[in-house]
Amino acid sequence: MKKILVVDDDHSIRIVLKEALLKQNYSVDVAAEPNEAINLLDENIYDLIISDLVMPNMNCLLYTSDAADELDGV
Repeated sequence: MKKILVVDDDHSIRIVLKEALLKQNYSVDVAAEPNEAINLLDENIYDLIISDLVMPNMNCLLYTSDAADELDGV
């Protein structure tokens, strides 16, 4: 089963995406902020990350750089 991480500060978007992906038989984790996503990346390997680029608490360039660093060893 493919594993997907959804990162968005909007609760309704997280829920809609998660439900739609679960119906397609994907394993889905969600994060409400970039730091939460980075913690999940420390613990899991994902086939796909779907992310909002405009979120509070972290510049999107820093977040994607941190995510890329996590994936570097994969």
